[in-house]
Amino acid sequence: MALNLSALAIMAALLDGVLDTFEWYCVGLAAALGIDVGLYFLSPEVEWYVGLSGVLHGWLAAGALRLVLEGELLGWPLLLGVAGKVLWEQWAGPLPFSESSSGGPVVVDAHLYGALSGIVGIIGINACRARPAKL
Repeated sequence: MALNLSALAIMAALLDGVLDTFEWYCVGLAAALGIDVGLYFLSPEVEWYVGLSGVLHGWLAAGALRLVLEGELLGWPLLLGVAGKVLWEQWAGPLPFSESSSGGPVVVDAHLYGALSGIVGIIGINACRARPAKL
């Protein structure tokens, strides 16, 4: 938990002002739902999952994409970094230090589903805010 909360604090500092409170909640919910659905249907061999790491990947991916769309250079290394990490984990498994520092196995599929769902969430938010509501 301490590792996840530390990552959240760093991410909050990096993404300060990039996502508003509503967007943090929406992306977090999208990531959590995406992880649940992804693990249930696409990774049925996973019998349990606890932690915040998948949602953290969703927030980071969404914030990075928002920065890229706004023309901020910081967005590219963040987006490429989270994409590279997720792809590495899918190919080679968890990063060497992650299981030892977390105290147990790491469900890397949760990172993938969280990141993808975070991107879908921020795209959905951007699309809704771009269109005026019709009464």
